[in-house]
Amino acid sequence: MKKMRNDKKTSILRKIQVIICCICLMVVGTGCNAGSESEIQTELEKGQVNIYYLSNATCTLENRVYNMTTTDVDSMIKELFNKLVEKPNDISLKSAVPEEVELLSYRIENKLLTMFFSDEYYAMSSIDEVLCRAAVVKTLMQIEGISGIEFVISNQPLVDKAGYTVGLMTKDTFVDNMGSDIDSFQKTELNLYFSNMEGTGLVLVRRTLSYNTNISIEKLIVEQLLRGVDSKDGLGVVKSALPSNARLLSLYVKDSVCYVNFDENFVNQTTNVEEEVMIYSLVNSLTELSSITKVQISVNGNSNRVFREKVNLNTMFERNEKYIIQ
Repeated sequence: MKKMRNDKKTSILRKIQVIICCICLMVVGTGCNAGSESEIQTELEKGQVNIYYLSNATCTLENRVYNMTTTDVDSMIKELFNKLVEKPNDISLKSAVPEEVELLSYRIENKLLTMFFSDEYYAMSSIDEVLCRAAVVKTLMQIEGISGIEFVISNQPLVDKAGYTVGLMTKDTFVDNMGSDIDSFQKTELNLYFSNMEGTGLVLVRRTLSYNTNISIEKLIVEQLLRGVDSKDGLGVVKSALPSNARLLSLYVKDSVCYVNFDENFVNQTTNVEEEVMIYSLVNSLTELSSITKVQISVNGNSNRVFREKVNLNTMFERNEKYIIQ
């Protein structure tokens, strides 16, 4: 009798599971936006994008499928930003962009989108601000022809709670399923290699700072190198080896190799720093991390370049202490 009751329970459970699966398939098949984020992780059809909203219950971002009505880049930017500000139909969600935050203007240069916001942007709490820009970036980065996004507030680049410039962002800038720890900070010490004043060698600079844990330590290192020297690093002794106007487009680590992708300014700007010093400022700083043994550098996604007609970027650069000045 006990076995029969268990078999009967099992049969009922299986029927319930089948019914639930059928319902889920119907929801996905009809493109309904009322499901949870996991229910709509289907391959998007042409003309569809994901719009990211804020969950009322969990303080995380959830996406909903949206059918675009425009096709050119300018119109898509306006359409998607308007949808981000609008109140979503799903009552479990709300816009991650407050109504009082106004997009004043924007410009696109070399596939990089700069968005100019009103002063009200800084009225958000630090957690809401991170969620807001994550929603905007993850949504607009789906537009073909945009490779990075930068925020400007009151004609100044956006800075985080610690006072550091946020800089260029991509969809990979933000971790998935961001929760209450999205705005947590921790202190770290970085070993960074800057150029000597002659541009002929590298000088180790130890920089202690607090950083947002939502940013990878590898990205933090590159951003600090691009940021350049400050008063604590020894002005008049060291200088930045990397071009001041170069932008980091993307960065990821796979199999102990750090793939770093810059914009065209990385190779176009003329400096009095030797080519090898520039390259190994980056490589030696990143290989200070035990997780990285090699660095691949590319420009606008292309590594088949010769840097200043001297250094072939189509290689895996390993640590080289030849240029380090003791």
